[in-house]
Amino acid sequence: MACCQKEAENETVRNSTCAAIETGRLRQTYELYAAFMQESMEDETMADRLIFSDESTFHISGKVDRYNSRIWGTEKPSTVIEHERDSAKINVFCVISSRKSYVPFFFSERSVTSNVYLDMLEVWLMPQLDSDSTDYNFQQDGAPPH
Repeated sequence: MACCQKEAENETVRNSTCAAIETGRLRQTYELYAAFMQESMEDETMADRLIFSDESTFHISGKVDRYNSRIWGTEKPSTVIEHERDSAKINVFCVISSRKSYVPFFFSERSVTSNVYLDMLEVWLMPQLDSDSTDYNFQQDGAPPH
């Protein structure tokens, strides 16, 4: 019974430590967001400097990833489409600002790894952003390659 009690105490300590780490991260994220929002409210040019990006995978077969894509309609679809596993696909990266919509980047690689993503940023995107302006805030989502 002492062994079980010790394990329970260790689990409590582990959970408390994880909670403290998560609370610290949450506080840090909140402080960063609050500082950004404060700067945005004080700086009228902030919106003009924002560069948004996103990427998506398009399957040649027409398959739609329900986890990442939302299709809105007025009626529930009544058709069923079968999809082959590991069908051909293409990964596309898009960038937009208040002034410009950049030409989409099509990845030639089968999957987008962090190295592939970094190469695309260094070779394709950053030179374009730098030629348009040296004063911008590049916003990206939290996808794994980032």
